[in-house]
Amino acid sequence: MGKLVFGGAMSHVLDPEYYQAACGDVGRHTVTAAMDAIAKMGDRFVEKKADALIVVADDHMNGPSLP
Repeated sequence: MGKLVFGGAMSHVLDPEYYQAACGDVGRHTVTAAMDAIAKMGDRFVEKKADALIVVADDHMNGPSLP
């Protein structure tokens, strides 16, 4: 039986330029800090040397367009 060794979640909208335009310096700083935290999360995942990775994602960019 397998063992869960790591769990994580993150935002999929991480564009500092978008947040700079939408929210100014505070938005840019917030998204940059989130990106740093996600990089650290990735490092922790790699350290676990997991045998498999399961990703659950909303693939809205490739879904069919509605009329």
